Amino acid sequence: MLKIVLFGSNGFVGHNIKDYFSCNDNYSLLAPSSEECNLLNLSEVVAYLKQYNPDFIINASFIGVDSKREYSDEYLFNNILLQTNVMKASRYVTNLKKLFVFGSGLECSDEDNLISEDSPITPKNTYATIKAINTLLYQDFARQYSLPLVIFRLFNLYGPYDTKSVIYYLASSVLLEKDFKVTKGDQVRDYMYCGDVPVIVETAIQEYKDRKSTRLNSSHTVIS
Repeated sequence: MLKIVLFGSNGFVGHNIKDYFSCNDNYSLLAPSSEECNLLNLSEVVAYLKQYNPDFIINASFIGVDSKREYSDEYLFNNILLQTNVMKASRYVTNLKKLFVFGSGLECSDEDNLISEDSPITPKNTYATIKAINTLLYQDFARQYSLPLVIFRLFNLYGPYDTKSVIYYLASSVLLEKDFKVTKGDQVRDYMYCGDVPVIVETAIQEYKDRKSTRLNSSHTVIS
C-alpha cells in the first residue's frame, strides 16, 4: 500500500484531497495537524517525514489564502518558510516518488491567448506574488537536488469547503436573497471543480506507478 503524507488538510484544496484519499483503500493517508507537525519548524518536518517515510508528499499548505490580502513581512516570511521547510525535509525521505505542490492561476496575467505552463509569471496581487516566488523556489530546488517535483497550477476553483470563489458568492447571494455585484461579463474563464483535484493527483500517481509518462518522471514538472 502506498503511503501519502498530506500537509494543509484543513484548507479548501487540502480538505478535498483528504476526503478523497482517506476513502481509498489503495493508499495509507497521513494528514497531520499543525500540532502534530508544525511546518514553520524545520526539525519537526524532518522528524515527521523521516518517521513515516512516505511514497508521496502532497503539500497543500498556505497561510492566508486571500487575493485581497495586503502585504506584510509576516505573511511573506511565514509562507516562504513553510514551503522551504517542506522542500528541505523532502530530501530525507528515502521512499519519495513524487512531491506534489500547488500554485495558482493568479500567478499568470490576463491575456487573450490561452494560458499554458510556459506563460510568463506576472502575479496580480500579494498572495499571487508569494505563490510565484514559491513556484520559482521549488523549481530551483528541484534542479539542485533532483527533487521529484510536480507543481499543479490551479485556476478558479469552486466546490466543497469553498467560501471565497465567484461561484460561491453568486450562489450564496441568491440562496440568501442578497444583492450581488457582477461585471459586464467581458472575461472568459475556466472553472475547476475542487473535487476533481484529488482525481488529477491520483492520475499523476498512477502515471508514475505505470511509468507510462516520461514527462512526469522528469526532475520537475509544472501542470496548469
